[in-house]
Amino acid sequence: MTEKNARNRGFTLAEMIITLAVMGIVLALVAGFSATASKATKQRTAEADVIGEIESVDELITKWFYTFDSTDYKFLEVENRTQEYKYDFLNGTVVNVSPSEFTIQNKRFNEMIAGGIVPTNYQLVYNVDRDSLEKVITAVYSANGERNKSVTLRHITNIDFDYDDGLGLLKCVYTYNDVENENLIRTYTLVLSRHT
Repeated sequence: MTEKNARNRGFTLAEMIITLAVMGIVLALVAGFSATASKATKQRTAEADVIGEIESVDELITKWFYTFDSTDYKFLEVENRTQEYKYDFLNGTVVNVSPSEFTIQNKRFNEMIAGGIVPTNYQLVYNVDRDSLEKVITAVYSANGERNKSVTLRHITNIDFDYDDGLGLLKCVYTYNDVENENLIRTYTLVLSRHT
């Protein structure tokens, strides 16, 4: 071989196979890393959605509760609700469709009725639509509904209210499914205290 041909020599088959094998290993590592990063991102997004929903419900309940925190209003006991369930064929789960509510009444309720005025009961209502199974919590501020606020829930599966009149505490317990394990049920509790 002349010196010119030795410099123009191409890859040997062995060198090309080794190069392709190294590239394959690097591509497999990059693909694995991308899949892991994608799964972690989806999980963090789902966790952020759950936290955001809890914060929205906290804000709705807190604003409603403290709007009526004065001596003009009477906080009524929470009545025990009858438990009613419906099977969700789409997701293959049983859903509690029993409404849960907490009521505040104007202390002049009886005077208003005697005077021909129809008073409003201000309610905090968690409800599940029996047909669509859409879950909604609504804060009732007015009889005509123009000031009422509501949040549609995607992650919270139930809300229970418990009011202790002696201590002036409203306890709200939210139930939701764990982000990683749908079969694991988690709870979150919000406790509000009357200032008056």
